[in-house]
Amino acid sequence: MSLFKILRGFFDKSDFLRNTFTVASGTAVAQIFPILFYPILARIFPPSEFGLLAIIVSIVPIMSVIASGAYEGAILLSKSKESSVNLVAYILIRSVLVLAFFFCIVVFFGELLALLLNEPRIENWLYLIPIISLGLILVNISNEWFVKYKYFSKLSLNKALYTITNVLSKFFIGFFALLKTGGLILGDLVGKIVMIFYVAYRFNELESPLYKSVSRKKVFSSYKEVKDFPRFVMPDQIISNLAGSIHVFFISAFFGVEELGYVAIVSSILYAPITVFSSAIKDVFRQRAKEDIDASGNCRPLFIKLLVPITLVALVGFGVLYFLIPTFFSVFLGDQWTQAGIYAQIMIPLFFFSFIAMALKDVFIVVEKMYIALYWQIFFIISLSFSLYLSIYFYKDIEVTLYFMTLANSLSFLFYLCLSYIYAKR
Repeated sequence: MSLFKILRGFFDKSDFLRNTFTVASGTAVAQIFPILFYPILARIFPPSEFGLLAIIVSIVPIMSVIASGAYEGAILLSKSKESSVNLVAYILIRSVLVLAFFFCIVVFFGELLALLLNEPRIENWLYLIPIISLGLILVNISNEWFVKYKYFSKLSLNKALYTITNVLSKFFIGFFALLKTGGLILGDLVGKIVMIFYVAYRFNELESPLYKSVSRKKVFSSYKEVKDFPRFVMPDQIISNLAGSIHVFFISAFFGVEELGYVAIVSSILYAPITVFSSAIKDVFRQRAKEDIDASGNCRPLFIKLLVPITLVALVGFGVLYFLIPTFFSVFLGDQWTQAGIYAQIMIPLFFFSFIAMALKDVFIVVEKMYIALYWQIFFIISLSFSLYLSIYFYKDIEVTLYFMTLANSLSFLFYLCLSYIYAKR
């Protein structure tokens, strides 16, 4: 009881820790819940289906950023709720128009895209990308709104529901054999549609009085206050998403969707601890770092304060995983996933450095030097693409390719941390 009182007092005195814990609890549910269903989904759907899904979910974030212009990140910098809600209206109008244009592109060039990816089955599923992308945009908008106005409990619930609806949709579609080929993609679509309605309901419940402050003039002038976002943040996020998924396109084109399925499920499972801890810390770090920058022009003390414990947690966690994960995959997911365990062990360093970097990744937005992040992303995608090309061209072996990819990612994330520290002070 004494220990409990001490911990409770510590959390009561620290808004940062309390908010981090609140967000982390929802994020933990969001990540633990799908992991509980992986043994079922992995036995219902073959690796090739996970590869098919990986292609779609790699395209969706890129399309979402292009459609929204990355303006949702600017909500944090809004001076008032009135300017925020008009910016949201602008984002939605822009997104619908851009996604409608993308749908037309799929109509004319869907077959060519499927051919380039070496997967003919993907053509018919490309038509769903605009709806799935819109769902992701709405979730991102609501998350940014909750961070800006400190609705951390609602942010926690948002993160949990986002994954729970997605996983349950896939489970029911697969379990009742409604659809095997493309069943995981359809489940993702259903989950996004549910979240579209939920986000609309939640926003209406919280902020409906703001609707009267929306006007055509304010909507189309709102983006001018944050015009650097499409210039720097949008390319940065496009390159970031492309860098995070470019291996998907390489592996699909040169090794097939079955090998891609193994790599995809490794990423899904090993990114779980990254999402639980790093994303929760990132959301609250952003808000506290902004306050520190406004007050003193310096958030380096906060950066260092978090860097040390995050690194120690990563060392212990991923160090243990390295030795246990091959057995874990074969037992937890079934014998057909043994190869995925071997791939996971190769990729452990990648996730270690990603875990640390992702927790402290928004320094450049807080100090309003988004162009630095853009330059790093360009360096990242060039080095990653070069490593993938070299490994495939000279070795034509999936395991060697994963070693090259892991090395390029690890060095790039380490470089990112160094840059974040340097620019954590104005």
